[in-house]
Amino acid sequence: HKLADVLGSQAEANLGEREAALSAHRKGLAIRERLAADAPGDPTRQDRLVESYIDMAHALQGPEAVEHARRALAIAERLVGLESGSELNKRLWARALYAEGSALVVSGDLPAAKTSFEKATEAFETLLAAAPKDASTLRGVSMAHKRLAAILAKQGELPAALGHYRKVVAWDQARAAESPTSVEARYDLSVSLVDFGWALAQSGDQRGALEQYQRALGIRETLVRTDAGNARARDGLASVLARLGHASQDIGRHRDALAYYQRAEQTLGPQTTNRDLLPNIYRARSASYAELRRWDQALSWARAALQLGSASLASEPTNASFRIRVAWEQVTLGRALLGLA
Repeated sequence: HKLADVLGSQAEANLGEREAALSAHRKGLAIRERLAADAPGDPTRQDRLVESYIDMAHALQGPEAVEHARRALAIAERLVGLESGSELNKRLWARALYAEGSALVVSGDLPAAKTSFEKATEAFETLLAAAPKDASTLRGVSMAHKRLAAILAKQGELPAALGHYRKVVAWDQARAAESPTSVEARYDLSVSLVDFGWALAQSGDQRGALEQYQRALGIRETLVRTDAGNARARDGLASVLARLGHASQDIGRHRDALAYYQRAEQTLGPQTTNRDLLPNIYRARSASYAELRRWDQALSWARAALQLGSASLASEPTNASFRIRVAWEQVTLGRALLGLA
């Protein structure tokens, strides 16, 4: 599993080789399933099997991810219920709840995901009360609150979401200050700042959103300079640059937005495998050029966005998010064509 984490874990700095990581996770899971089946009364083997199911839940998407999370949860719940249930069992249970919530979000079941994250926050907070200085527990409670806040924001409960995000930023700032050389702690803080900024933008505070994105940008630029081969940090830097572009668009600063989009594309590089961000950048560029009445450029970037989006949809024709994205790209193309006319 360490090999899988280095190659492409969703949660760690990695080399960006997702398929190789998934293959390594599957092999590790198969080994641990056999070992657990050979000694069903061995709690250590059961614990390790739970860890493998959690890893698979994070590596996969859709129903298969939910299934692996629930397998982890079922074993962890049984271990916690035993008289000999340990703090490790309780931690695995909290992590399994978090994995279930994450998988349910990707599957589109936000009400069920909200329930999982509410349980996860309670489980992690219980662990934190027993060990308030434990860095991994603090990270767990922060991540669970963050995911719960995102769901609340999407459901329109912005005051509650912002309350969660403020707590998360404070926790992550404390973690980063306690461990200033920790890449994980600094990246987590940057994610929290981006998420907080997004929630501020949803509440109408665009300038507040820009401020949080700028703080995140500074952290991610430093991380990329420190480790240029870290695919996660590089994609994260491109992502926050794109968000700065969107926030600049929202307050009418389209030339600033275009500069941010150009930097985002340059950060991704010509060999990028990020099929999600690049079409978004191209579509947003088209929109800014349209606002500036530069219709030739608006049309060019709209066509580029549609070309990438259509290729992604052709590779996964049942992917609902790709279908929605292509629809928006067609709308953007139509606006550019009307502008030229």
